[in-house]
Amino acid sequence: RPILIDEGYSIGGSDTAGEAYAEYKLESVDARENIYPPYPAAPEEDWPVLLHTITFRRAWQPYIRGYLLLQVILNLAAMACFWLPP
Repeated sequence: RPILIDEGYSIGGSDTAGEAYAEYKLESVDARENIYPPYPAAPEEDWPVLLHTITFRRAWQPYIRGYLLLQVILNLAAMACFWLPP
């Protein structure tokens, strides 16, 4: 039977924590316990479930540097032929 202990989650403090760059940032975690009613086949048993809601935030800086800035530079290079004297 799953049991909700404290908040139901822990963040950080592991051996793999502390990477230099993270594309996603953990914004919030929520855990709650939901007990479903028993099925007709087993009326004495309830069905406890732990539901976790995890919210991530994506880093936008790498996309600006790697995609948008590259597109602007390539378009300027392509249009440079029109700025040359005939």
